[in-house]
Parts: sequence; C-alpha cells; structure tokens
Amino acid sequence: YQRRVRGGSDFSNMHPLIPIALPLLALTPVPLPSIQALLGVIISAVLLALTNHIPFLRICAYDTVSATWNTAGRLAWTVAGCCICLMVATAHPALCCIELVGMVAWAVWMVAGRPTSHPGEAREQPIGRSADWEPKSHVAKGRWRFASGQESHDLQAGKDGGQLQGEAAGRHYWYSTAEEPVEYGSFSCVDNPNSSDRIFRDQMIQDWDGPKPDPTFKPTNPEQAAAKAVEFYQMIQCEDGHWAGDYGGPHFLMPGLVCTWYSTGRLDEFLPPEHRQMMRHYITVHQQSDGGWGTHIESPSTMFGTVLNYLALRLLGAPPDCKAAVKGREFIDQNAGALYTASWAKFWLCTMGLMEWGGHNPVPPELWLLPSWLPFHPGRMWCHARMVYLPMSYLYGSRCRYADADSDPLILALRDELYCGCNYEEIDWTATRHWIAPMDNYSPKPWFMSQLENLLVRTWESDLVRQMPWAKWLRAKALKFAFEYILSLIHISEPTRLLSISYAVFCLKKKKKKDELKVKQSDYTEPHDSGRKNIRKPSRYNH
Repeated sequence: YQRRVRGGSDFSNMHPLIPIALPLLALTPVPLPSIQALLGVIISAVLLALTNHIPFLRICAYDTVSATWNTAGRLAWTVAGCCICLMVATAHPALCCIELVGMVAWAVWMVAGRPTSHPGEAREQPIGRSADWEPKSHVAKGRWRFASGQESHDLQAGKDGGQLQGEAAGRHYWYSTAEEPVEYGSFSCVDNPNSSDRIFRDQMIQDWDGPKPDPTFKPTNPEQAAAKAVEFYQMIQCEDGHWAGDYGGPHFLMPGLVCTWYSTGRLDEFLPPEHRQMMRHYITVHQQSDGGWGTHIESPSTMFGTVLNYLALRLLGAPPDCKAAVKGREFIDQNAGALYTASWAKFWLCTMGLMEWGGHNPVPPELWLLPSWLPFHPGRMWCHARMVYLPMSYLYGSRCRYADADSDPLILALRDELYCGCNYEEIDWTATRHWIAPMDNYSPKPWFMSQLENLLVRTWESDLVRQMPWAKWLRAKALKFAFEYILSLIHISEPTRLLSISYAVFCLKKKKKKDELKVKQSDYTEPHDSGRKNIRKPSRYNH
C-alpha cells in the first residue's frame, strides 16, 4: 500500500475506505455545522504548518525517507479531509453525489491503480537517428599525470585561496608536467566514443612495481580467472583504496564549468592553458559528421548538446572560422537556432548574457521555503533533479548574468552566431520559453505544466509583483536559504566535486560578493601515508 502512495498526495495517508464513507456520513440526520468543519480545517492546517517552521512546537512529524506521518500527522490529515468533505457534501445534495463518485474512483485507484511514481513502459526511440562520426583518427599530445589521495591534496594546496580543499581521499587531480610532450595514440569515435581511461590506466600500470599478470596465461577455471583479475585491478587501484573512473559520458557538464570560468575572470589558475587546449581537443574529436554533438558521447546530435559544446568551444578560444565551429554553426542554423535548444542549455545562455531570463521558464527558489511534506516540494524530486534545481533556482532568482556581456566582443559575436542572424535586441524572449527542437523533445511536457509555467510568469515573476516589498523580502529569504544549502552540499561533496553546478554557483557568488563571503575550511583527517613515491609500490590497500 505504501508503495502506491509514495510521492503522491499526503491525503493518501488515510485509509481508502475513509473518503467513501465521508459523503455517506453527510447524508445522515446528524449534520455537522459548516463553521465547525471550517474550524477543524484551520486547526489541522496549523498543526501541519508547525511541522517545519516552529521546531520546538513540532507536533506533526513527516519522515521523508519512509514517506509516512506520525500519529499526530495522520490524525491532522484525516480531520482535515473529513471536515472538507463534510463541508462540500452538506452544501448541496448534487455536490454530495459528485463528491461520492470522485472519492470512489480515487479509492479504487489507491487499491488497484499504478503507483504515482511509476516510470511507465519502455518508449520507442523518438529521435530515430544514430550517432555518426567521420572515420578519422585523432592524436593528442601532452605530458599528463594523474594524482589521487594525499598527493592530489599536496599538489593543489594553496589554490582556490586555500579553501574548499576537502578530504584527500577519493580526489582526482590531473596536471601537466614540464617534460617533453608525447603522443597518446590514436582515438576514433567510430571504434569507440569512450576513451576507456587509457591515459590513466597506462600511467598506473607503468608506475606499478609489484607483480603483473601474465598476458599469455589462459585461465582454465573460475578461481584462476578471478586471481588474474585481481592481479590486474590491483595495478590500477589508487593509493587510498578506491578505483578511479572517468565521468566523461555526458556532453552537458563541462560546458557549464567553462561558462563559469569565463564569466568569473578567465583565470589561469582555474583552467590553465594546457587544460583548455585538451578541452578543445575533447570537444572536437566528439563532433559528429553532421556538425553537431550529442547529449552524451553515444547519442546522435541534438540541439542541447550542440549549443552547449559550440558555446564551450568558442569560449575556450576556438576561432569562428575553424572547421569545428563552422560545422557546428551550420547544424545550429539548420535547426532554427539556439532558441530551440533544451532548458539546461538555455539556462547557461542566460547566465552568459546570450539569452534574456525571460526566455527561460520559471525556477522559483521560494519553493524551498514550503513545508517539506508538500507533494511538489523540491526535496521530493529525484536526487539529480533536486540537486540541479537547487543551484538553478538560486541563479534564476538572482537573475545572475555575466557582468561584461554587453561589452565583451566574443559574447556580442556569439549573439549573432547562435540565432541564425536574427537581431538579438528584437527577439521576443517570453514567446520562446516553450520552444524546443523535435530531436530534443524526448519527454514532451504536459499541457497542464506549460499552463502552470505561464501562470507563474504572469503572476509571481511579473514586474509588478517583483517590485512589491513583501515579494522582495521573500525572494531574499529564499535565496539565502538556497545558497546556505549549496554551501553545505559543497563541503559534503568536496572530495570529488560531483555537484558541478553547485560549485559553479559558489564561484559566481564569490565573484559577485567576494568581500561578503567567508568560507570556513572544513576540518579533515589526514589519511594513512602509504609512502607513495614517483614509482608506485604495493600497499596495504591492495589486498
């Protein structure tokens, strides 16, 4: 039963037979005065409101893990439901009949219907295309080294102002040495668009000073196969005990980092020149034969992936007449321009001053101030959606925008390149909020959701409401909550910096108010020193 109601309305904590009995109860000779029913609704609402906003008076408690209320919470919802149903039922017999039919249908769904969060059946591929690359091999040059654990901490000490260093365990750090560059072999997306961590594995195997598996040995039983696997994987195990892996599949993460780097001053200590060169190489080799980029490395070209990677390529220094930029621009023009890209791409365009915030659907931060038990509270979203909504709501609520957007020559040039030659100043941004290319519309938005977004734009996000003192106060309170939440998550996730968008928000905020923000460095415990040298040796972690 709980599986069916999780993620649904909190009225679902009542037993399915209760709502059926309520309209029938209203038809009995003992009426309930409307004023008493209204009083019951008000009392129940107050009890539920105390759940979050007055900690020392919390009577009703909601467990977000098990999605259940305590006894007081269930009682409050039941009283509220009974009073509301009785108020409606006693108003008119016709309303009572309508209510009875609706409640019966609702109760039947609660017992036999599909769960609220059911993902549905597998859908057919809506794109109808496959990824396609030119049969060409690419060669990268450089002298890169990978560091993890305490070594990575030592190499990065003193950077980022000495802040946000986090734990040493689990950290991955790449740096370029002063040695003579070497070629890392050929790479072709036609063979495999995933590089399979080849540079990392080659370094770890080369530095391993212990026994290595015999490539000519052929296991004849499961025990021998497992032993050979252990011999291989101990060579690529990091000193602190974990196995590192590349998170290079998505094409929509790195462009956000590039936008943050560019808008916060293009500092070499943030992205050194050799890193930017390899980023341009990475973007170029994954460009497909039609000139676009996919949402991920195995996806066919989409406007989402293409707009973001074209933007990143240009911000990283690629000239507009280079082959990759020309082909990417042709793909964008063939699909009506960046106005038809997906929401995430529009978000980064807004932060860079390449799109006005009126062209992005609302992401109000005030939802974080609502009681967490509400069905539409952001905290109830899937973990990735929740962690993206948090920083996006902060940037949207503060209308964050690259300060030099109106005078930066590159940004002005991109305004012409991304919109098929349309005059940037003449675009009706509000009218384009729902525009999206068919190839990007994998999960069409319901009509009802579009109308809710339109309602938000015309009411809560309107210029009239935004100028009201109470609305300004509430927006400031929501932004403060969201930013403090972001800071706490950055400290938690700092070893790997998985929350890339949250970290980007921190950088943008730090750039905007560097004199007002002071971040305390988290205390951390130094890991065991396994004696890592230039040449790796077997350590106590390898068994």
